[in-house]
Amino acid sequence: MIVDQNLKRNFASACSCPYKEQEEVYTYLTRALLLAAKKKIAAAIGGASFAGDLTSLIERHVSGFEGFQPEIGAALKLNHQPGMAIPAAAQLLLALHAGGNFAAEWSCVFDTKAWLMFRGHLFPAERQLEVVSRPGQVSISDPHGMVRFERRAGGMWIPTMMQGSFAGIAPHIADSLGEGLYLTGFHSDRDTRNNFIWPDPALLANPETLSVEKAAAADALKFIRDFGGGYAKWVERSVRCIGLMITPDENKLSNCYMSASYPLIPGYVAFGFPNARDRISAPEASENLVHEASHQYYQLLAAVFPVSTGEDTDLYHSALAKRARPVEKILLAYHAAANMTLFHYEALDRVKEHVQETSLLLERSYEYEQSLRAPLEKTKGLTPVGEMLWRPLAELIDRKRGVA
Repeated sequence: MIVDQNLKRNFASACSCPYKEQEEVYTYLTRALLLAAKKKIAAAIGGASFAGDLTSLIERHVSGFEGFQPEIGAALKLNHQPGMAIPAAAQLLLALHAGGNFAAEWSCVFDTKAWLMFRGHLFPAERQLEVVSRPGQVSISDPHGMVRFERRAGGMWIPTMMQGSFAGIAPHIADSLGEGLYLTGFHSDRDTRNNFIWPDPALLANPETLSVEKAAAADALKFIRDFGGGYAKWVERSVRCIGLMITPDENKLSNCYMSASYPLIPGYVAFGFPNARDRISAPEASENLVHEASHQYYQLLAAVFPVSTGEDTDLYHSALAKRARPVEKILLAYHAAANMTLFHYEALDRVKEHVQETSLLLERSYEYEQSLRAPLEKTKGLTPVGEMLWRPLAELIDRKRGVA
């Protein structure tokens, strides 16, 4: 599909902030990312017959695919590993099931053992995988066992039957965190470029290990729902999995919290407080999630449409990253800082407690927004999509500040 410039600008506006939201835009972009992943993985498979199965199943059911699904990223990461093209294709089809609800049957054979993911559950598929789905139900099996999921309200898939040694590793699912949202845990000293999305079995086996981080995530989401206005849906839509981080003691920094998103892993946010584990406030934790949710929209848009022209090769200081960065990274940081600022304005209009802290967070995020705005106003290196991603935010903030 050829998209004209006006439509691209409309897409960028919808991804700028919740005040411009358009569900059909997010659906289009997530489906475009799924199709792009299909093309890349099918090319890696080459002449194998399963390439045809992958292509036909996705093209047949992509019209019902919805949501920011981390399984797309899991498939792309598998595809980067030698000899894992078939498991990557299987993982991408599991992404299709996670974001859809349709009847299909398929199977594949591969020469190795691969950890695959479905709605946060990890299971070790060995040499063969068979999937049978019906509306509201998906069964996944290999020669060693089977797990069956049923779809509940809100799109959450819940395991209802496990047989053999195929049970795998379940995520933490807390009803208080919202429909379809799940938690995993990992140690941040692992090689996050290769293992970013994969949880640590030891952390999931001991729920108490992550009790502080789980409580912080719950408090943040409740604060956003109660006081965040349109940011409640902004976060709920884009954050499907929260990876709770445990950081080694030697890496702890005073009064420091950490978070991260990863390009091409839609819906996955890493979230952790390596220090001050008993002093995590709801306003600061919620700012953290709004920041990462904003990255989800930016990264989804940038995966489909370029935001920079490549003409501006200068580096600019980023107040958030505290180092010099190229203009597209400045745009990424600005987009997050501006949404943090607008979120705090929403909260101040509603909150009865935490008023002083929210006010301080507002002023801090506004300082970030102003310092990051300056290079964006000067650069000629953004595409129309990139320009439309930040200018509506700047106008909204100026109106909030009473700037003509």
